[in-house]
Amino acid sequence: MLISTDDYVGDMSNHPDKGISSIQYNYLNLPKQIIQDSNITQYIYRADGVKVKKLFKSLETDYLDRLQYKSTFGIESWNGEVFINLILMKFLN
Repeated sequence: MLISTDDYVGDMSNHPDKGISSIQYNYLNLPKQIIQDSNITQYIYRADGVKVKKLFKSLETDYLDRLQYKSTFGIESWNGEVFINLILMKFLN
């Protein structure tokens, strides 16, 4: 059994059972960067702590209220998709 370790304020700094080797936090104590199995996931937040962007490999996800805008950026092409939360779709119908 592998045990995770915590930093000086009690935040989990790694989680070997899940393959997470590093977790870095921002000044709001929210995860800023997670390294899992050599893949880096980065998070960007507003000043009030609301997540606005997630970067993972070539996938970029932007968050605006209940909308998620996912786009992939390749060297030669770009493919964008919009995903709408089912709760919001209920209000639109």
